[in-house]
Amino acid sequence: MLREVIVLLGKTPIFKREYGKSLSWEALSPILNSLTDFLQQSNEDIIEFMNIVNMKVCYATSKYYNLLVIFITDQTDKEDSIKDQTMIVRDIFVNKFSEFLQQGNYESETYDSIRHETDEAFRELRPKIALIGFSGVGKTTITRLIRAEEIPMKHIPTITGDVAAIKVGSLHMYLWDFAGQEQFSFIWSRFVKGSDAIILVVDSTDHNLKESKFFVDLIKKEAPKARVAIVGNKQDLPGALSPESIANTLGYRTYPLIAIDPNQRGAMLNIVAEVVEVTVGVTSLIQPMLERESLVESAEAAIMQGNLLKASEIYKHIAELSESLGEDDMSGIFLEQSKLLARQVQVAAQQVQEKRMAKPFAAEAAPRVELPVGTAQPKPSLPTPMAPANAIPQIQTPSPPVTQPTPPTAVGAGGNSQAEIATLEQELSQINTTIKNLKSEVQTMDQDDFEKDMIDLENRKNTIHKKIMELRMEVIKKLAV
Repeated sequence: MLREVIVLLGKTPIFKREYGKSLSWEALSPILNSLTDFLQQSNEDIIEFMNIVNMKVCYATSKYYNLLVIFITDQTDKEDSIKDQTMIVRDIFVNKFSEFLQQGNYESETYDSIRHETDEAFRELRPKIALIGFSGVGKTTITRLIRAEEIPMKHIPTITGDVAAIKVGSLHMYLWDFAGQEQFSFIWSRFVKGSDAIILVVDSTDHNLKESKFFVDLIKKEAPKARVAIVGNKQDLPGALSPESIANTLGYRTYPLIAIDPNQRGAMLNIVAEVVEVTVGVTSLIQPMLERESLVESAEAAIMQGNLLKASEIYKHIAELSESLGEDDMSGIFLEQSKLLARQVQVAAQQVQEKRMAKPFAAEAAPRVELPVGTAQPKPSLPTPMAPANAIPQIQTPSPPVTQPTPPTAVGAGGNSQAEIATLEQELSQINTTIKNLKSEVQTMDQDDFEKDMIDLENRKNTIHKKIMELRMEVIKKLAV
């Protein structure tokens, strides 16, 4: 995992961006001073590595501009990937700010816009988190809990393993959930090896705890530098061991969990953030994301009930939350929805006001009808009281207008979006089939090739899910018109 990016002009830091717990500046500063002195002797650009404490430090220079770009990552990250991202950021930095670098501009605000490129590097060097444990302890349920998917109340064994590309706030990660059945034990070490963090799941029973000591030994052998935590699942069952008891037995910090409870999603996300040791700024983004999911459902319900004013206010709040999550495109979509509904409320209020104003004039213009002698005159009806000017009318859902039947080949409101959603869902089904076939061939594949193919497929699935959400927003927009 990429933990921090630092850029020095000479010996002066002009850019810093931290993603996770990193080296303290007090410890790093003297090392960087010595490094810059050493690099002055070189006549060409270089890119090299050094290990400091439990971190891997990659540094790349631009001799012409006296520039030093530093990536601080976990020891588990692959050097080729780190090199690629370090050089990309260095080259973009030079091309983007060459004029300021030549002028010797040391103002950090000048270079702040490079954070978009370092964020992209962070996404490329996202942490790999292995979710391990024996079959039936709740690993797949936890994965679905994190991804906000429907939680299965019945255990379905995972065949060979699943990888999920997950975004929690601004934290991007790969979550590996591998099969816990003993017949798949030959691949356990492959899933654990190279992990930045490992979460061992137990079912909080004494029997499972004794068996799980096997995984503790496996972690120490295959991933000694990984961050490790234990989740004591099924805490709602009678006789469940306490987190303190589990920690004393297995030797790692233990978090209590009831994975079948959807309300514990926030707790699980915080566990992941703490295990990976991301910064407070990243962790604080989890709550807005959870709040947004709930608000989207509330807004859709308000629209269906005809309460457009309430829906408009909710969408505005969702736009603000999306902006705080760094999702500007999504923020724009929700803000547009809020304005659209607010305009409809305003137009409806104006129409109601105009009708009320027109009633007295209509009464004056009505002709007097002479009735035969002896016929009682009807009592005049009282005028409808005027509503205050600032009153907000209740918007009622109108009855559907009578229209000519739609030809079979035509599409109704949102039809094009619905058709595209159907196409994307079909692609999702094909991707799931491909993943299933890939898993069946895992024994014959190179580990790096297998991981790359799985990650590419999961990334495409995430892209499709985002597109489907945008299309559904378009459908709602048309329904609200």
